[in-house]
Amino acid sequence: IPHSPENGKSSGSLFKLPSKVTGCIIWSGKYPQNRKVVIYLNHNQFEQSGSKLVTILYKLLHTVIEDFGKLPKHLSINLDNCWRENKNRYVLSFLASLVELNIFVEAGIDFLIKGHTGNQCDQRFSILANEFASEITTIESLKEKIERAPMTPKAICRSLQYIFSWKKFISEQLSDPPLEHHSKYNSFLISLEDGKAKLRAKKLPQDTQLVPRAGIRLMKEGHTYGPVGPAEFRTDKVNFDRLMRGLSVILSKLPMEERMRIQSSWDNLRATLEGMPRKSENLEKMSLTDFPRLTVEVPTLPEHLCEEEETPQLTGDLF
Repeated sequence: IPHSPENGKSSGSLFKLPSKVTGCIIWSGKYPQNRKVVIYLNHNQFEQSGSKLVTILYKLLHTVIEDFGKLPKHLSINLDNCWRENKNRYVLSFLASLVELNIFVEAGIDFLIKGHTGNQCDQRFSILANEFASEITTIESLKEKIERAPMTPKAICRSLQYIFSWKKFISEQLSDPPLEHHSKYNSFLISLEDGKAKLRAKKLPQDTQLVPRAGIRLMKEGHTYGPVGPAEFRTDKVNFDRLMRGLSVILSKLPMEERMRIQSSWDNLRATLEGMPRKSENLEKMSLTDFPRLTVEVPTLPEHLCEEEETPQLTGDLF
């Protein structure tokens, strides 16, 4: 952005602000339409890596807690098959940490294989693509198009101004030898056995056997869980000076009132993004230990079954 469906010679080649749109669907029978659509919006102010997905998952889990007061016992995730942001050791180690902390009994993650037909997220991006074809002059108008898009339920758009530095935090704590060849597999399951989170995988989700049988350790013994601060900002890569020069070309053709509204929006966005590095020490940190833990329910026998009585030996026609 800014984006116009009728870019002329004067504006078509101008520098635009890269805007990343990440679509998420939380599935639960407790929601009115069995799901909640959340879309995160960010620019180039931080690295697009596994830390971004970890941050989004962390925020989505907090959304579930805010809505229902607790998390489910089992976590199931479906993702696009992108190794840089999704299918990597950092995302898998994050899920393993949640299992080890007894936040979930197990965590399963399936990656959509190449050539898959459109799923629910793809359908929503198809709708958004039509909305994005029209004029978008500010970040507010982009959010408005997302939230007013004709989909059920309506999407909630949230700005992702920073991400947690999970990749840097966990890198030195990953197991050695490291996990390898996981890009060849599309379905993973992490379960807790003897107090340790063990990873197993299948090449295809429909396969029946998980390998390896013994399971794989993702993190070293004695690893820690945080808290984890914000990742490094790279707002210097967002060329606002060049963007503002191009914006002035577009604004020169608009009425004064609209020109001031759009200029004010961009000034505020620039101040927010460029000011984030100075606020890094005071930004919220990721704390996995703050999530509610699963409680172990010990069944109790009714009183009449607790009374000791002599039980006769079971007899019959033995083999």
